[in-house]
Amino acid sequence: MTGSVEFPILISYSQVVVFDRSLERPFNLWTDKHVAQGFSWRPGSAAFGTIAEDGRHLVTVAVDMTEGEQPLGAIRIIDVPFEVPAGDVVEIGSISDSSLLEIPAGTYRLRFECYEPVSGEASRIRFLFVRDASPTFQIVRADSGLSPANELLLIASEA
Repeated sequence: MTGSVEFPILISYSQVVVFDRSLERPFNLWTDKHVAQGFSWRPGSAAFGTIAEDGRHLVTVAVDMTEGEQPLGAIRIIDVPFEVPAGDVVEIGSISDSSLLEIPAGTYRLRFECYEPVSGEASRIRFLFVRDASPTFQIVRADSGLSPANELLLIASEA
């Protein structure tokens, strides 16, 4: 896949996860520190806290596109490293729903963007997979629901 794709997903427990579909246990165990920073991460699994606790969300995924200007409507933006395995298939999902995507194998900076919910509409999320030989962790934009510590917690255990 290059370009972008859009699909609906049902979110549970304020969590959406991008993971290597070959992982036997793809979901992460969240600590209070993970909740405060808005993400939990381990190799092959990047989980993000959504603003809306549950319900239908519209997910946009863009691959190998530059993010350009930081989008004005995104109120939460988080970057993490993500390695797409040789099988080229990742899964984006929650506990109750998921979608498979073919993404070229490689090392990416995975950007999560969460948008302010609009009454009567599905909440919106966007993921950008940007090729990057040395991706880093960064909270680019934090909303009032995040209160990260000075030092981010960069590893999680499987749930």
